[in-house]
Amino acid sequence: MAILLLFNKVESITVNGESMTVNIKSMTVESISKEAQIELKLLRPILLVLIKSQVLKCLEITVNEELKESDIEDDYMIQVDENFKSKRDKINLNQAVKSVEQKEAEKDGQAIEEERNFLIQVDK
Repeated sequence: MAILLLFNKVESITVNGESMTVNIKSMTVESISKEAQIELKLLRPILLVLIKSQVLKCLEITVNEELKESDIEDDYMIQVDENFKSKRDKINLNQAVKSVEQKEAEKDGQAIEEERNFLIQVDK
């Protein structure tokens, strides 16, 4: 994922006349959006999956089942969890994104059904 690759970037800084390179350890949600060129409304579900799976961490967020996209603010600092460990060799991060898409599809279906009911009532 492109978002995880952003944390591999190396920046050069100068301290007391000496040039040094440092890895980026944390970024704000807004800076991730700008660097990855992803709109915030599309970025939040991806960050939600990565935070819930504990690949990324945010000190301002408590990870629980009730965590929602709207809980992720633009100025929150996101960082890679250096202590991340998993017993699995492969972690499927797409499942959670699909479940978010399914919820949105259900909401859309309900909205369409309500609109149809209104049209039927108007015709009567």
